[in-house]
Amino acid sequence: VKLIDFDAAEKLKNSQQCMHRLPGNLAAVSPERAEKLPCQFLGEDCFQVGWAFFSLTQNLPHDPAEGGELRARVQPLLHRAESRPNMQATLRRLGLQVAPEPGQLQIQQNPTLLTSSPASDALTKLLGF
Repeated sequence: VKLIDFDAAEKLKNSQQCMHRLPGNLAAVSPERAEKLPCQFLGEDCFQVGWAFFSLTQNLPHDPAEGGELRARVQPLLHRAESRPNMQATLRRLGLQVAPEPGQLQIQQNPTLLTSSPASDALTKLLGF
């Protein structure tokens, strides 16, 4: 699976900053964005991660029971913003290592998970050239 950014990345001044545009996939819009309510970038990111993983587990052919468990794990990320857990809480619940809260991170030039330099444009990101 290759997850990419479709022009949704934004440099935040603070973790509570609200979005003023609608990037990404309209099929994956959060409940608050659908109602044209203000929403925060980090909360929207949590929803988008939940939507992506929920979509990926929709039709698991090998084991329906396992697919149901995976969907149950990401379901909380699809809730409305006021009841949606942040990424730190989600990772803790799954027993995974948690980075410090936003604002406490040491920002690097390239995210740690990148294995190569960032792509210069969306087509390069998509096709992996």
